[in-house]
Amino acid sequence: MHMNSPFYYEIRYPENMDPNKNYPVIFALLGIGSHERNILGMLDAVKDEFILIGLRGEYPFHNGYTFFNIIKIGFPIREQFDKCVQDITDFICYATEKYPIDPERRYVFGFSMGAILAMTLPTVMGNQLKGAVACTGYIPRFVKEEYKIAPMDQVAMYISHGTFDEKFPLEIGDSNAEFFQGRSKSVHYSIFETGHQIIPENEQDYVSWLFEQEGIEKRRV
Repeated sequence: MHMNSPFYYEIRYPENMDPNKNYPVIFALLGIGSHERNILGMLDAVKDEFILIGLRGEYPFHNGYTFFNIIKIGFPIREQFDKCVQDITDFICYATEKYPIDPERRYVFGFSMGAILAMTLPTVMGNQLKGAVACTGYIPRFVKEEYKIAPMDQVAMYISHGTFDEKFPLEIGDSNAEFFQGRSKSVHYSIFETGHQIIPENEQDYVSWLFEQEGIEKRRV
């Protein structure tokens, strides 16, 4: 754990970083039982353009970590979840002060549990974020029904889901995209013929989307 940070985290800088420049940042959020290095590996194709920060979950889980525990699939422990969302919000502000980050170009990225958080954070932080990438997750019912939804008309959303997702059926992905339609600046919703995982086509898709948001020429992954 770094001083004054609620999380242990790993930060990676662009290789030829200009010390006089602020950079866009992606806060990467792991899936249950995973590790911050694993989620950062999913962003290797954008490492030369973005500062990447991988967060470790608070609770040990099997051979990795989790940000919160669940009662059952679809039902996070509310107290842990609310605290986690607030802690990540605070961490984003902390990191923006500490590192050469452009506050107008902050993104969150997550897979599975990380995707749950990546879709929840825009409801809380609103236009403090530029965009969010959420691969195969869901929005908890209490977030939709009980959270005060912040204005997010400047937030771009990337959402993906697998047709054969054995944990979260495709209808959940459809519902995720529908929730942000009309609330966010834009919604890019991609469906892939796969289960609960990120396949290379999915990675190529969200990498292209991230480059598009930043006006960076499209590259091969």
